[in-house]
Amino acid sequence: MTLDPDLAQLQQDLQAAIIANDDNATEQHRAYTAIANQPPLNNKERLLIYQNAYRIRLRETLDTDHEILGIYLGDELYDQLVEGYTTAFPSVYRSLRHFADHLPGFLASTLPFSNYPIISELAHFERCLMTAFDAPDIERMTRESLTQVPENDWPSLHLRFHPSVQLFAAEWNSVDIWQALKTTTVPPEPLNRHGHWLIWRNSERLTEFRSLNGEELALISLIIQGTSFAGLCEQLLESYAQEIVPSKSVTYLNNWIISGLLRRPTLSTLS
Repeated sequence: MTLDPDLAQLQQDLQAAIIANDDNATEQHRAYTAIANQPPLNNKERLLIYQNAYRIRLRETLDTDHEILGIYLGDELYDQLVEGYTTAFPSVYRSLRHFADHLPGFLASTLPFSNYPIISELAHFERCLMTAFDAPDIERMTRESLTQVPENDWPSLHLRFHPSVQLFAAEWNSVDIWQALKTTTVPPEPLNRHGHWLIWRNSERLTEFRSLNGEELALISLIIQGTSFAGLCEQLLESYAQEIVPSKSVTYLNNWIISGLLRRPTLSTLS
């Protein structure tokens, strides 16, 4: 069935009119003349109902996805964020799940928010939490599943993370501020504090995060790059004697399994 080209054009015109941010520009859209006056509302008032409903729905999405960021900014700045972002990035998805994906970049490049880099970083952290929460679920690695790996295949074993696992690089104490606001306590002042955080959804479907030291970050980065288990052990050899490396690698592996970070090994993880 082919859509009537006139109808398709009318739908596009109506969408453009709904997305328009300037109430005074409403009459300039071609869809305006196609809307009937039905007292007590005229055609402009009827179109404004849909305009307002569209923007209210987008605001509700930002409210839900970035609750803590909104608290941190306060009403006035948050209103400015919502107005600016919904104008700069109209929704282009059938689902609103990805509507705010560009928010960290918007905040990093738009005044007055760009004067305070921690605002963009807070938004980025909340996006990572969302990604971890609704990532696909797959079978996780257990100690029992490791027994399926032949002893001779261990050096070539490639560990794989659960899809929910996210790495978050911080230049500020944004996570400390987020945690304080989440527990309704007074947040600390913004401070430059470089660090890395691991974010994931555990087996109980709860989102967790924790800071990473340099050693674990290096190992996790190697896993993401596709390095084999032998390569991880070589990395540990830079800091430990050869006889210590096996127990150290097993300790990391056990901790990752307990946390639910790794996916179950398959034949494809061996090469």
